[in-house]
Amino acid sequence: MRANVEEVRTNLITTPPVLEDIPIESVEELTVLSPEPGTLIETSSVSLEWEAVPNATFYVLQINPFNIFSIVFEEQLVEGTSETVTDLEADETYYWRVRPNNPYATCADWTSPASFSTGTVVSTNELSSSEIFELFPNPVTNGELQMNIRLENANSINWRLMDATGALLQQDDLGSTNGLQRITVPVADLPAGVYFVQILSDERQFVRKILVQ
Repeated sequence: MRANVEEVRTNLITTPPVLEDIPIESVEELTVLSPEPGTLIETSSVSLEWEAVPNATFYVLQINPFNIFSIVFEEQLVEGTSETVTDLEADETYYWRVRPNNPYATCADWTSPASFSTGTVVSTNELSSSEIFELFPNPVTNGELQMNIRLENANSINWRLMDATGALLQQDDLGSTNGLQRITVPVADLPAGVYFVQILSDERQFVRKILVQ
């Protein structure tokens, strides 16, 4: 068999995409469709929805209990322009932002954070009736924060104390235990203000807000 090397097989020729044809323009302000600004969320979940960014095929979504993302509490890849977030804490303000991406443009800027607040929500996947995560006194006025922690079937328990910017101030690994842990955290040297205590255990995490006076 003789091959005709001069024959042009146009059906086998593909034109690679031109990068100039698929850029993602910088979108500083995200057009939020849901929840509307000022909406108070009274359930343990919320649907975040935003307007599509031209040429974006997927997004990186970040969610934090403070508006600086030096530490990220939750990050997800989203194929679409909406995502449902569950296990919200009561009486909390959450901040979220997205980075639009496509297979050829993955260095777009993050959008400015949007936010929403929760009321007295009841989570469907929180501590069980026999589990404990207590912080007292709150506000802290005597220079010492007391923590009581008991989690069931925990292979590891790690706690972190962070300031309102997400900067890590103190942390400790409690190891594997099902019993009650009583921890004293010195905070006398901290400036007055809002702080966050995070508990990480296996694939679970819990966050509480404290006030140091």
